[in-house]
Amino acid sequence: MNNFKNEKGFAFAIIVILLFLLISLSLYFVLDIFGIIQVPKEYSITQFLDTTSEVSYQAESNETENKKEKNKVVRNKVKDDVYDSDAEFHISDPVTKTSSNDYDEENYDVENDLDYNKYYYSQLDDNAKKIYDKILENKDNLTSGTYTIDFGKEFNKLLNSENGDKILNDSFQSAVNALLLDNPDIFFLDITKMYLLTKSTTYAFTGTKYEVSIGPNDDEGYLNSSFLESSVETAQSKLESIKRSILNDLEGNDIDKIKQIHDYLVENLEYDSTFSNDNIYNLYGALVNKSTVCEGYAKAFKYLLDAEGIPCVVICGLAQNTKGEIENHAWNYVLIDGAWYAVDVTWDDPIVVGGGTLSQESKYKYFLRGSDSLFNDHEEDGTIVEGADFYYPELNNEDY
Repeated sequence: MNNFKNEKGFAFAIIVILLFLLISLSLYFVLDIFGIIQVPKEYSITQFLDTTSEVSYQAESNETENKKEKNKVVRNKVKDDVYDSDAEFHISDPVTKTSSNDYDEENYDVENDLDYNKYYYSQLDDNAKKIYDKILENKDNLTSGTYTIDFGKEFNKLLNSENGDKILNDSFQSAVNALLLDNPDIFFLDITKMYLLTKSTTYAFTGTKYEVSIGPNDDEGYLNSSFLESSVETAQSKLESIKRSILNDLEGNDIDKIKQIHDYLVENLEYDSTFSNDNIYNLYGALVNKSTVCEGYAKAFKYLLDAEGIPCVVICGLAQNTKGEIENHAWNYVLIDGAWYAVDVTWDDPIVVGGGTLSQESKYKYFLRGSDSLFNDHEEDGTIVEGADFYYPELNNEDY
């Protein structure tokens, strides 16, 4: 009798275990099929029920030669200003200030709604902010040149909506360019080698699920070609040392410091009119190689002012040089006593034809300028990349 009871109890236990396994496996497959849980492909029943594809979008940089041309000259392809030591500086047919920025000037409080430490970030849409934040969070990881940033299904809802892929790609383009303009210390990336990778999996019962990541599209990686993985830290150390050396020599109030930083760049940097050297568009080329173009001047100026806590923004636009040519150009706006003024370090550091000496008038011609004088030959253009319109602080009318 006892043996019968034991056998009956054993059989019942086996049945309970089998039922538990059956229910667990059923739940596992249901969650797998509906895409609720992540299951390795080799263990997933969806491998027999789904189709998978991958799409990648390459980042566009406002610094590359293939950037959309505007008027006659692509940014930095011609020396921004060439002075003859005996010639009179003259601008013919001043550039008309226009605005291509798509925002409501009457209802947007520029002064209070923007964080000028993250000026471009403040104007991004929510999707672009997520991308910007994630890249910035992984800044140290990116020095490897091969690290992949995984967003999982963060953008699944967007990509399942109409034109979602275009919206996300536009946000991606805006985010990576805003990141480099806000953070000149991220000098080691070649964002044209960074890709937004979108994997879509179509399930039998729940439709398409999208997973997004940012990373390299091949073994080459996305570092600037002049930096190997082992050299990024060395480059960062060099920049930090130069920054400390410059800042340690500063004295006086904010105006004094702005002037001293301006003078350091004018006196120590050379405009690269050959366009044949590495890093001419970034901070490293400016402060370490001391050979750069207007974007490098502007980023170096912001990098040093940021370290001093002085609000500074890199401005992109058009400018008309002494030859009457319209160029894509970059300069800065700085905030002093609640008002914004322009500084164009590049044009305050001209090439002097014949080896003449730079006059004091020329050295400060574009130092702390207001809109009445600056917009005679400069024009803002907030379209950094196609489909991304940024706007800038309103300059004080008069020079400082």
